[in-house]
Amino acid sequence: MKRSIQMVLGLGLLGAMLGGNAAFAHGVTNAKAAELALHRVERLVILKKIEESFQSKPQSVKVEAIAHQNEDDPSFKTTVYQVPGQDGSQKSIEIVFNEEGKTIKYTVNAGSDAVNAPTWGEKDATTLTENALHYVLDNAAVKPELVPFSQRLSTLKLSPGTNAAGAPVALVEMGAAANDGVLRVRIKLDGTFDSAEIGAQFEE
Repeated sequence: MKRSIQMVLGLGLLGAMLGGNAAFAHGVTNAKAAELALHRVERLVILKKIEESFQSKPQSVKVEAIAHQNEDDPSFKTTVYQVPGQDGSQKSIEIVFNEEGKTIKYTVNAGSDAVNAPTWGEKDATTLTENALHYVLDNAAVKPELVPFSQRLSTLKLSPGTNAAGAPVALVEMGAAANDGVLRVRIKLDGTFDSAEIGAQFEE
């Protein structure tokens, strides 16, 4: 009987740690939704359902968790924006997932063709951004400072940067709640991890 009570209390504590968030219980956090969106972009490009520029010229991703009742309801809305065009408009694609990370629908929004998009070389922009998200997803369990960016990621942006040695890298900056700061992840141009730190604000 005592063991049963302990088991119930343990399960209750686990539920509290998960915050009652059914999506999180399924392993799909905001950061995972962003990664799934980039995977879906790659798949849609392969199937020739969207332009290749959505894979080679993304600039930012926004993530919104949607209140829902059932596991098949829309639970996340992600928007992948390309580098702006000459008139400042951006092509974008909205992808909606349920709480298990299954795609419900996607919508392509018109905009001007991207101009002055960075040339990354060995890996494309989507792969570099995904690898930065993997740093968060793979390490949040052992690095508590990454948990806010896994659970509450709201926006990320990709831009060219340099590492401590002055070598070119892909800089992926991630924002969550205002008091969480900004996580900066640097990915080498071959797709491997370089470095990361948390700062106060996005770089201009």
